Amino acid sequence: MADEEELEKIDPVPEMAHWTLALVNSPGSIEEMRRGPIRGFVYVAEVDTERKRLKILSPVSGRLGDQPLVWGRWPEPYINLLG
Repeated sequence: MADEEELEKIDPVPEMAHWTLALVNSPGSIEEMRRGPIRGFVYVAEVDTERKRLKILSPVSGRLGDQPLVWGRWPEPYINLLG
């Protein structure tokens, strides 16, 4: 891609609330994450910036561990699933 952007690790920010993030299956290098499979998607219900934690809605219960989440640009605006 001509305007391909690099992936970078960021701390949770309030702007992540009410977005859908992709759960990447390969926690290796950036190139593996970019080209690797996606395990699924999670919805960010709440962001706690002090504790650096996300409260997410997921089809599977439990912790995600160190699995990377990808937050990207989407063509549509976000939709608040909580009302």
